[in-house]
Amino acid sequence: MDGSFFGIFRLCGRTIAKWGNMKTVIIAPKSDAPVLYLQINREAPYTLDCIQMWLYVAEKLGAEYWFLCDNYRLAHRVLKMCSFPDSNIRFIRSKNLRILKQARYLCSQGALPLTKAQLTPFYHAKKNRIEQFWKIDADDTMFLASPEKISKAMEQVAKITEKQGKAAVSYDMWFTHMSGRHWSFGITYISGKLDFTEIFSKLKDKSWMNEMKQYTDWFNLDWFFTYLREKKVPLGVFHLDECLFIHWGDNLRNPYNSWISEFSGEELRYPIIEFIYRKPMFAVKRIQPESEKICVGTSLEESRDFLWNEICQLRKQPLKVLKCLGLDSNSFANIKYIKF
Repeated sequence: MDGSFFGIFRLCGRTIAKWGNMKTVIIAPKSDAPVLYLQINREAPYTLDCIQMWLYVAEKLGAEYWFLCDNYRLAHRVLKMCSFPDSNIRFIRSKNLRILKQARYLCSQGALPLTKAQLTPFYHAKKNRIEQFWKIDADDTMFLASPEKISKAMEQVAKITEKQGKAAVSYDMWFTHMSGRHWSFGITYISGKLDFTEIFSKLKDKSWMNEMKQYTDWFNLDWFFTYLREKKVPLGVFHLDECLFIHWGDNLRNPYNSWISEFSGEELRYPIIEFIYRKPMFAVKRIQPESEKICVGTSLEESRDFLWNEICQLRKQPLKVLKCLGLDSNSFANIKYIKF
């Protein structure tokens, strides 16, 4: 945790013994290395797939990374199952009284645990003298593209952000989705142009929520940044052209909160709503003009091949079962990335 070395022995969720150096160690990253905060907490069938892909992206970027995780069981699964770019594996938690105090002004009561986790990278980065960093929901997001292309897209986003002088730029998960009304986290680059912790510290009540009640009655840090954007804080949005993206979850029962989406040309499409629900009027949206198009040579065909070869569990069936289905081992390409 926080780069220090120590051991914890836990039994049935209770800490029995601790040893080693429990003191928080401040570690400044290499000056030229990108920094990723990989926020993970949920346990689902897709969780390790998502985390592993982000670890591959970290490797291609040559990045230093911290896992933000309050779930001990998930942390152990990640350490046991995932492949890491190097041995410098670091975990931090959102258990911080200062952050808890500030989070109360930034969210609804039910969103307090989430908002504490959302705030932690900002305070941890400042403490460790990190100015630029990526803040990623790594347990439920995935681009269906190679880590090489995703890393190139992220490098391009960082360059454009610096050139345009934006304080933060986030993947277009909700902006076009909500007709330009909602700026959200998910896959976000923080440029260091503003000290957001100073902005947080000036909040002494929840009065800012009054201006957002026309959109929601459930608030978290995403909605506070939506509020900041309306107050002309320079926050940007980007999307990856010709690439399928999955916001994992209950994609069939709740396809507007978890989804498969594709940005192509000038349109954002939701294939599940378009082809399963047969509701094209709700499935296709015009991409908002403010959403910056990032092109790194991805294609929808490549994304579908990735889905079939890397994500689809049919490849794990016995040969006799595959034969009954009209498939064989040659129906799938060699697995390159996801082993789970």
